[in-house]
Amino acid sequence: MSWLKRVEADEAGIVRLYAVALPAAEAKALTAHDVQQALNAPKLDTDFVEIFSVNDLEDIGLRGYMETGLGIASRNIDPYAERIVDVDGYVVVVLSKAFAGQVTSLAHKHPLRPIGAFKEAGAQTPTITLESDAAVTPPEVDDTGPEGKPKKKKSDAAISGMIATYALLTMFALVGLMIWIAG
Repeated sequence: MSWLKRVEADEAGIVRLYAVALPAAEAKALTAHDVQQALNAPKLDTDFVEIFSVNDLEDIGLRGYMETGLGIASRNIDPYAERIVDVDGYVVVVLSKAFAGQVTSLAHKHPLRPIGAFKEAGAQTPTITLESDAAVTPPEVDDTGPEGKPKKKKSDAAISGMIATYALLTMFALVGLMIWIAG
């Protein structure tokens, strides 16, 4: 799959999954910087890189995490099911956003072993038919003045002048009230 080898500038919604080919003690010490070097990526945003043990997923398992945690459709995981089940130890998940929109050719150096690249499932929006009378298209608004000519919109200067006038009148009333109370 080309997603494993190349990142495009406009890429979004791709999840890359790698097994870590190291003993548990060494894999636990793996950092996002190590992942960056193993992928030969010039830049990698660590907020979008996860390194964890599959054993930490307990009952949900790696496949369940991919479906519910990462939003990958089950049909996209099925071709890789055997690889995913066989993973034991640490894995690395790299989201598209980790590459910050940069075109990148990926290398898969030790200790990363590619498992697959998966497309996140898009949100499903149900179609709802509205049956209320309020859901009909509103009638056209008549914005013509007398004699059928279109009404002239008020300029920003006119609106600013009206606001200033109201502010001055309010201040005049407050000052008058203060003088009356003091006096």
